[in-house]
Amino acid sequence: MIMEKMTKIGMIIIFCFTQLFIQCTSADNKDTYKKKTEQYDEEIVTLRNFLAESLRMDIKKITYDLNENAFIIDGDVVMPLDQAKGRYDSSKNTNKTDQRFSGYIMKFEIASAIQIFISPEVTSEWQIAINKAIDVWNNTNSGINITAVTASTSSNVKIIMGNIDSKATIANAYYPYGGQPGERIMINTSYINKLNDAQRINVIIHELGHIFGLAHTNDPSNSLIPCTPVSEMTSIMFSIVSDSTAFTTYDNIAISTLYPVNEGTKKLYRFKKGQYYFYTVDPCEIIDGQNGYVYDGDLGYLYSTQISGTVPLYRSINGSAEKGHKLSKSQALSNDIILGYLYLDQYSGSTALYCYKNSAQDFYTVENLGPLLRLTYGFVPHKIVANGKYDGIIF
Repeated sequence: MIMEKMTKIGMIIIFCFTQLFIQCTSADNKDTYKKKTEQYDEEIVTLRNFLAESLRMDIKKITYDLNENAFIIDGDVVMPLDQAKGRYDSSKNTNKTDQRFSGYIMKFEIASAIQIFISPEVTSEWQIAINKAIDVWNNTNSGINITAVTASTSSNVKIIMGNIDSKATIANAYYPYGGQPGERIMINTSYINKLNDAQRINVIIHELGHIFGLAHTNDPSNSLIPCTPVSEMTSIMFSIVSDSTAFTTYDNIAISTLYPVNEGTKKLYRFKKGQYYFYTVDPCEIIDGQNGYVYDGDLGYLYSTQISGTVPLYRSINGSAEKGHKLSKSQALSNDIILGYLYLDQYSGSTALYCYKNSAQDFYTVENLGPLLRLTYGFVPHKIVANGKYDGIIF
């Protein structure tokens, strides 16, 4: 299911002249850039067409750089020639309906243990930004876990500084390949001292998104992750640098969809309308900000199919649709639906799902709200944050 396009007020032309782009080519470099990419041999033409089709992208946004010996995708994603060949060869042996994210996301076990090496030439300001960006990613309730390492040989991602021909490009990155994250992020040496602290963090969070497989949200030709907007200007993956260092609601939905904390799980979302709550594992079922509902956090994950030690979690309408939902481990009415399955007992990597009783409607959360009337409904897979406990909505 594809959501309706969410409109945002703003003039992109003004943005182009008043803000720095994370990617895109400046007017001063157009002639040089064109000379490097205008002559393509048959192999490059074939691979370029393949990438445009597989990435669902306008072919004009894919060029070939002779100096890099790589394709430049949408301005700030680099795909070496050998990787493009590998993807093309693999596509011949893959059912085409499976290609949307095939080869462009990480394997689950890789995503949970990413090791990043920061090259010594990276300036201290950018090193600080990198470490803060890593913290932002690690504090998402997702299956992505990142560690900075001191030896390049033990890493699967390197962050370096270097000269990027397009002076308007602050940084570029590789897409995932072979189940691994994109192997390199390069920061343009032209931007050593041109950004503030928040902008540097924003850039690195964005480029980390690319090496994990996320594309630009302001390019509707890119593959759409289900239940996310066609375009979102406030997303961390929007291609204009900003002072934002936080993920949006739909950034988190996209990340959780691609990289849940456990294989076979879906995140349980909570939406609020007045004093009532709507619970779902399908964010396509309700749109944040429409019909009075606003996103109000998540309750960890539920297994999509029953595994040992789990029981069903049912959702019931609490009187009428306007009065929200209640949850239960037993079916009360024939139209109750199973949202998923949760543990009866606590396991490593799980946290308690609580029910708090109040006069309006029972309220379900993984937050410990103190000495109120509380029931423990079970235990849900959940990322354990750095301080060892869940402190509420962390994005």
